[in-house]
Amino acid sequence: MHAMGKKTIYTLQLSGQMLRVLKITYRFGHVIENVEVQESLLRSPTDRKKTARILRRSLSSLGYAKEQLFVLLPRLSVVCRTLLLPETKDSGIEQMVVLQAPRFLPYPFQELSVGFQVIDTPQPGYSFVHCSIMPKK
Repeated sequence: MHAMGKKTIYTLQLSGQMLRVLKITYRFGHVIENVEVQESLLRSPTDRKKTARILRRSLSSLGYAKEQLFVLLPRLSVVCRTLLLPETKDSGIEQMVVLQAPRFLPYPFQELSVGFQVIDTPQPGYSFVHCSIMPKK
């Protein structure tokens, strides 16, 4: 059977000591599969290696094969900002985002996790950048 119009997305939610993985498959706008796996993180969710193993196991049990993946974090844990920066190269943008991050949260940059995505380059030498900033702990 041809899978035209079929799409699967995976959503991850980490809250407290619980990891929730949801797999939704739909075809032509109609949900045809909706499966959820919940895993308890018995120790602190900051145990990165253990959390990564549990995450891999959960995704594997749902048949994950590099489809689109969404990660949901508690809203109060992440600050999102869009910045206009005078740079277009990723290395330069990353340096600028790291320097800007402490303006949005009261932590030194060494204690922050920062991610970014270039949204647009409205004119030569400038980039609109979406930044996500959160404490490492």
